[in-house]
Amino acid sequence: MDGSKNGVSVDKDKEQKPKYNIMQNIIYVIKGAWKYDRQVFYYFGAYTLVSAILPFIDILFPKFILEELLGAKRYEILALLLGGFFLSASAVGFLAAYLRGVYYPHMVKIRFEYIRIHQEKCMTTDYENTENPQFLNDAETTFRCLNNNDTGIEGLLHKLFAFAGNLLALFGYTAIVSTLNIFVLLYLIVNVIISYYLTFSVKKFEHSKKDEISENDRRSGYLYNVMYDFSYGKELRILGIRSWIAKLFKMYKDKRLGIDKDIKSKYLKVGIIDIFLLLIREGIIYSYLVYLVIKGRLSIPDFTMYFATIAKFADWFTMMLNDLAHIRAQNLSICDYRSFIEKPDRMANKDVI
Repeated sequence: MDGSKNGVSVDKDKEQKPKYNIMQNIIYVIKGAWKYDRQVFYYFGAYTLVSAILPFIDILFPKFILEELLGAKRYEILALLLGGFFLSASAVGFLAAYLRGVYYPHMVKIRFEYIRIHQEKCMTTDYENTENPQFLNDAETTFRCLNNNDTGIEGLLHKLFAFAGNLLALFGYTAIVSTLNIFVLLYLIVNVIISYYLTFSVKKFEHSKKDEISENDRRSGYLYNVMYDFSYGKELRILGIRSWIAKLFKMYKDKRLGIDKDIKSKYLKVGIIDIFLLLIREGIIYSYLVYLVIKGRLSIPDFTMYFATIAKFADWFTMMLNDLAHIRAQNLSICDYRSFIEKPDRMANKDVI
């Protein structure tokens, strides 16, 4: 016998392992993107290369400029280096921003296609589902996979596209840092991986609240519509339930606020730990760089290059792992979406996919 809470039956499969793994969902989303707007892949390929090049302009040019300043001090070479630095940074930065701006609307177009599928499912489902609280909660939950640019299907695509460019840049950072000291590289990797698992644990907790949020938002949304629908004005006055509805609406909003506070407090704790790890990491590694300079084992230009590379490596690696945690979190939402879309309908007269 199925359990129930607040009059809503609980599906047994809610507690089961997700129906699809992360690779299956990535393939599902990529196939959909190729089907609905394959141009986005051409822009993405160009953006990947450009975004991978951009960070190294800020790392290598200052090193060459410092070497010239501390060495021959040739004005023509310095002018050439400064001009090259300015022109290359401007051109590559502009191109990266342009390509990002061009492919963004294509991402939105792809998301709208998945919204269309969701809408079609809701319009063609068995009539009994339209009054089934669990079905309505699932519809609310799955639509959060589609209602903005940063989460769900479009959020997954953005992170996947950024991930490839970041990975190329990370290979370059790894090659530079490994020439300094392999143990520095390993320490950076371990430090960032700890942060990754902490971040993903919070995202997983946030997703675990999806059903509670959907049930709460659906009920508060109904009350909101009642309060602002003038066709209910007569009944509200005759029955004298205006205060009761307002109190009920406030109760649901307070409950949602409590859920959000729980989620944000966990993000805050992870952020504090990240700062603590950052301070330790920066103190150890930069002290080591200063030590090498004092001992004459590292030149000032090389110190500048390693200083910038290590900072960017840590930031880049952290960003990549945060993106990976985000992808894994959106994978859970996409599982919900696909399970909802694929719910069988006895009276369905056509496919919705």
